[in-house]
Amino acid sequence: MGSRTIHLFVTMAPALLVAGIASAATLEGMQAGAWNRTTRFEVTSPLVAKLLPDSLHSTVCISPQVAKRGPIAIALVEDGPDCRLTSSKLGNGSFSATRNCLAKDGRAEIFNLTGHFTSSAIELDSMARTARGTPIKTSSELRRIGPCQANTPLPGQ
Repeated sequence: MGSRTIHLFVTMAPALLVAGIASAATLEGMQAGAWNRTTRFEVTSPLVAKLLPDSLHSTVCISPQVAKRGPIAIALVEDGPDCRLTSSKLGNGSFSATRNCLAKDGRAEIFNLTGHFTSSAIELDSMARTARGTPIKTSSELRRIGPCQANTPLPGQ
């Protein structure tokens, strides 16, 4: 599994920045600013487990435009261009979504996402099967930590 494929498990989706994921009233209050993300991995394959860390930590600056699109857009803002949202459901503080990504070798990878959110916190579980058939489960916690600072990276940096 190449580094590009690993990146797809770790980060998740400008392709999801789709207007109309949910009504404006449901998304009201999602906060722009600096968000910390911690992602933990559960992998059954010893080979794949050697390629992935136990957890990853990152901070990213979420713009007001992304925040208005809701928790799925915030959670998946760092995803690459080879991913597409195929379905989503959002309401009452929870969401679910499915996205498809292309691995470096051109095979499809499907991610099933579920989560809960408040205006400043998101909990996200993702179950994926790699292009080679290995199941990978990730659990992510995202928390808004304050306004963006000059050194807070933007998505993709």
